[in-house]
Amino acid sequence: MRIPYVYVPITALFCYGFMLITLLAAKKNKVINSFINILVAFILWTAGSFFMRLRLYPGVDFWFEVSTFGLFCLPLLYYNFVYNFVGSKDYLLKAIWTVCTVVILILNYLHAFLQHPQVVDLGDGQASFIYTMRWPVIIPAIFTTLVILSIIRMIYNDVRQNEADAGKFIPVIIGTVILFLGNLADIIPAVGVFPGDTLSGIINAFFLFYALYRG
Repeated sequence: MRIPYVYVPITALFCYGFMLITLLAAKKNKVINSFINILVAFILWTAGSFFMRLRLYPGVDFWFEVSTFGLFCLPLLYYNFVYNFVGSKDYLLKAIWTVCTVVILILNYLHAFLQHPQVVDLGDGQASFIYTMRWPVIIPAIFTTLVILSIIRMIYNDVRQNEADAGKFIPVIIGTVILFLGNLADIIPAVGVFPGDTLSGIINAFFLFYALYRG
C-alpha cells in the first residue's frame, strides 16, 4: 500500500473522531445533529476504503459496501446540514432528496453503479484495486449536482430574503468546492495516485466545523 493511502486515511479518521467526540459532548440541536451525521458518513466512507485496501476481515467486498454506503449518503446529509443551518422550510424538496437517496442506496446495493473491485496481487503484500463502473453511475452524479445546486439556492435565498450574513456561508462554500475538486482530481491518473478525495474530506469537515462554530 502506498504511503499516502496509510497516513491520509489515519489522519482523516483521527480528525473525524476528534470532531465527533467534541460534538457528542456538546449541547445538541438540529444543526449539530446533522453535522454529526456527516461525520459518521465520512468515517464510514474513509474507514471502509482504508480497511478494504488493508484487506481486513470480513473482506474486501464488505468494506467496499461500507465505503460506498457512506459516500452515497453524503449528498443528502450535506443538504440536511445546510437546510438546518439556514432554517429552511422546504419540506417537499427535502422529502424528494431523501427518497432519491434511498433509491440510490438500493441501486448501489444491487451493484448498479460499481462492481466489487477486482484485487490484483502485486507481490510483497501490495495489491491493486480495479473498479468497473457501469453507465447508471451517471444517476448519482446528476443527483449530487442537483443537490449542490439546491444548496446554493438555499444559501442565496437566505441571504436575499432574510438578509443573513453572507460571510457565515463562506466556509461552507469553500468546503464544498474543495470536496468537489478533491473527488474530481481522483479521475486524473497523474493525480489519482494520491487519495485526494480523503484529504479534501478532512479539509471540508474542518470548514463545516468552523461554519458551525461561527454560526
